[in-house]
Amino acid sequence: MDAERQITFDRFERGVALSDALQGIEGVQRIAAFSKGFYKLHDDGTRLFVTDLRMGQEPNYIFTFAVAERSDAVRPLARSEQLAARMEWRRGLQWLWQRAWGEPVPPPR
Repeated sequence: MDAERQITFDRFERGVALSDALQGIEGVQRIAAFSKGFYKLHDDGTRLFVTDLRMGQEPNYIFTFAVAERSDAVRPLARSEQLAARMEWRRGLQWLWQRAWGEPVPPPR
């Protein structure tokens, strides 16, 4: 158990600025409904993604889908593509072990 009683919360961008461009895409609508609002929208400069935030930890989540491409305008993909999750298990387990012993270390990012 942590000696410090105060809980620390981190704040992360959820991609609200992309909402208007992506709200009509079926893959985004499905994840938004399925996740009950716990999702984020983001891009890598050429593709746009929707991520279910309920399984994983920033920036590593299990369910991330490419839903559109962007050149001049946003173009929905014919079919959403799930990205392979890339977890750094060694760092994650080391962090978990430290936290289990009460060390106040930040999660790996």
